[in-house]
Amino acid sequence: NYIRTLHCRNRARGSAESCGHCEVCKYDDPRITGGYNNVIWVQTKGTETINKQFSNALKEADKGPTQFCELDEHRAYKVIVFDELQSVPLNVLEQLLFKTELGMTLDQNKIIFILITMSESTVQQKDPMFSQALIDRTWTIRMNDPSREDIDRFLREVCEVENPAVRAILNDASGGSYRGALKWYDQARDYIHLGPTAVADRIFITSPSRRKKLWT
Repeated sequence: NYIRTLHCRNRARGSAESCGHCEVCKYDDPRITGGYNNVIWVQTKGTETINKQFSNALKEADKGPTQFCELDEHRAYKVIVFDELQSVPLNVLEQLLFKTELGMTLDQNKIIFILITMSESTVQQKDPMFSQALIDRTWTIRMNDPSREDIDRFLREVCEVENPAVRAILNDASGGSYRGALKWYDQARDYIHLGPTAVADRIFITSPSRRKKLWT
């Protein structure tokens, strides 16, 4: 939702609220903000090395945001997201954050870095001095685990899944996280209109007792 809000087409200058109705807000997958190439992900599980992904991210960021009017400066940002920061080796992380190209790119473009970790303590243990320097230069947002009601609302309002039984299946498979809900939504999105049985088949929920519990 942060990424959606950042690129919302109707967001007022200085506002932290998205409109919820424009093509960016209504797009199914917030990771790519309505198809605009303004959000670049660097992931440890990618097919390319972290270093290569980050170099490509900087090159992409250097192009500036697409699909936005030049006068729309309050939305003219590129976003580089580091996922699973705890899995990045310390020497690699240091190399990335001290790249020569980084300073040049930051001087010429509006870029926001989002660092995501499921284990803040692991990041801090890499090197106390480096970790503290990183923390001093970032805003830390700690997310509470969403409730089943939160995830159901996310599936209904953001992913626009209308069938309560289908939402219950995706909610159960989510593992209690928005990321999990979005993962299984991605897997099942072409089957949602067929109903709960098709969705359950698609995401491998085969136990009769589990099916009965979820939607009968």
